[in-house]
Amino acid sequence: MKNQFIISCGAVIVTITILYSSCKKENVRPASGAASLTIVNAVVGSSSLIPNFNSSQPLHYYQSAAEIGFGSSMEFGNYVGNIPLSFVDNSDTTKAVFKEQLSIPAYSIQTLFLTGTLSSVDYFITTDKVPDLAFADSLCAVRFVNLSPGSSPVSVDIQGNANGSEVASLSFKNISDFKKYSAKATISKYVFEFRDVSSGILLASYSLTGVNNGDGNTQTNSVRDHSFTIAFYGALNSQHAFLVHNY
Repeated sequence: MKNQFIISCGAVIVTITILYSSCKKENVRPASGAASLTIVNAVVGSSSLIPNFNSSQPLHYYQSAAEIGFGSSMEFGNYVGNIPLSFVDNSDTTKAVFKEQLSIPAYSIQTLFLTGTLSSVDYFITTDKVPDLAFADSLCAVRFVNLSPGSSPVSVDIQGNANGSEVASLSFKNISDFKKYSAKATISKYVFEFRDVSSGILLASYSLTGVNNGDGNTQTNSVRDHSFTIAFYGALNSQHAFLVHNY
């Protein structure tokens, strides 16, 4: 009887812990319990970048290694502390195009933005404070980053609104704060436009679609209650935008 009581109490404690964890959203932490590192490849001239999280030892099996294509991102977990990170491009795996020692704090959410050109890779890293998005509020959050080397400052607007309605000016290697947007059933998409600040010329746009998809129960909505980064990238006169999934 005593053993049964101990097992029952343990089950109750586990149940309460699970319920508490599922309800408490404000201190979002990586699912791995260590840290989360999202790597964004906006390096002009790259095909796909292959990361090596122990740059003192070269990779031996490039064909099975993770690859981050140009204009895309990938999330990695379980890396914490001082990380000797390097990258080679898939077009030439004999030489590293990037090598840095990164410091990744435990329980942090980090994003490494790679930009510049393949012959001169540039970067910066952010520690991300993901907004608290209550499901009942039907919200999503978006921030914007300029990863186009040599670009003039750009503004961001929602199609149909005034230039700079979302961000007045965003210089190269600068990133905005997260901004919350309604994700109610009456909204199907947001079209974000990147324009040259001086001339107002449209340089690139990104359509965030599926905002009102899903019913919250039987269907999954990949936009509502999620946070994103929209990256402006590419060489001059060949600029585009792509979506990075945050938490």
